[in-house]
Amino acid sequence: MVTAIQGPIFKVPKNDVDTDQIIPARYLTKSDKSGFGPFVMEGLEFEGFDRNSPAFKQAKVLLVGENFGCGSSREHAVWALQAHGIQAIIGTTFARIFYQNSIACGLPIIRVSPEDIKKLFSLDNGAAIHIDLEKKLIQAGDQRIPFALDEYDEALLRDGGLVGFAYKRYVTEPRA
Repeated sequence: MVTAIQGPIFKVPKNDVDTDQIIPARYLTKSDKSGFGPFVMEGLEFEGFDRNSPAFKQAKVLLVGENFGCGSSREHAVWALQAHGIQAIIGTTFARIFYQNSIACGLPIIRVSPEDIKKLFSLDNGAAIHIDLEKKLIQAGDQRIPFALDEYDEALLRDGGLVGFAYKRYVTEPRA
């Protein structure tokens, strides 16, 4: 059970980043989670973005623009982000299906106000951030930003995603 996330941030200050920009469709040739990491954000372009930069390669938390994850409902986008090492995403709005896929896969999606994301976007790429999922608090430098999580989403994240949640509640024999 992950209760805290910490590490360097990477800013994606672009609105409407779709799932094909997160993981291009040409890589969707398998149905397991492995092997997507090297291709994450291959379809994304905006001024100043370099997916080969050390800051992006080392990022644990993405700060994103509005409507992140729009487009098709592919779960592969979440898998690619996780395979790259992304442990949480912070933004103001997310595509509904991407949000649900992320939580179901155990990837925390944290919604903050436009004012708070603006504060976070003032940080440099690579800045350290700490997210306490139990206290529902983001700390970055001298900033302390509270956030909310739906009770059900919190339970899914606490159990590592939908599979862990269901297993914990409905399976009676020991897990292999």
